[in-house]
Amino acid sequence: MSEAASTATLSLDAARTYQRDLVPALFEPWSEILANRLELTERCEALDVGCGTGVLARAMMRRGAEVTGLDPDPAMLAVASESSEPATWAAGEADSIPWSGGRFDAVGCQFALMFVRDPGEALREMQRVLKPGGRLTVAVWDSLDSCEAIRRLVLLLEDLFGNETAGRLRRPFSMGDRGALARLCTRSGIPARIDTLRGRVRFPSLHTWIDADARGWLQLGDDEFIRLMAVAEKELDEFVTEEGTVEFPIRAHVITARKR
Repeated sequence: MSEAASTATLSLDAARTYQRDLVPALFEPWSEILANRLELTERCEALDVGCGTGVLARAMMRRGAEVTGLDPDPAMLAVASESSEPATWAAGEADSIPWSGGRFDAVGCQFALMFVRDPGEALREMQRVLKPGGRLTVAVWDSLDSCEAIRRLVLLLEDLFGNETAGRLRRPFSMGDRGALARLCTRSGIPARIDTLRGRVRFPSLHTWIDADARGWLQLGDDEFIRLMAVAEKELDEFVTEEGTVEFPIRAHVITARKR
């Protein structure tokens, strides 16, 4: 799960499902954490790299920033632009940010770095477009083994549809090695602090969870969704509360740095 597009472009329907179901269940709490770490001030210029449907951008705007969202996926940007907040939405890649150096007071990247062609170059680009003294914060998910619920869902996908489909849900967790992440920051010239934070995922129901991942991320067809749902009702019931909602813990690594 990511707030950026994967290398496979989403359909507009999938992007809307993503915004409707995955964003409130998974991403909104983290957007508040990242926006707070950026120490935004009224009318400062902020960039949301890999903005997806704009959840971090909206959190930035609530703090008074003038925000630009950058993403390579047209469907994600189309859904982001459907919101009423006055952001600028632009198409582009994180490892070749299309602005001159020293443009922004703050740069955030929420769960997008795992999908970039060259993560190290993306970090250098984020640093490049910051003004001196500007603040950078980047979040990536911890390893798949740190989230039992999604690990189990990945195994179900592998059993039902094979490794390629399961791999699309593994990829968001591909930068979970904290030591490797620290080394990447060092090689990219970023004097970063890395914190591992705990959060919780909350869906209204098991059906909403499976539908959000199946249609809003994996873009499975109706028949595939029905097959997955039938197995999930048996194999993932332990994550369903007495009230019928779904809750489970998840962890993320959050990079914070200030440009010298």
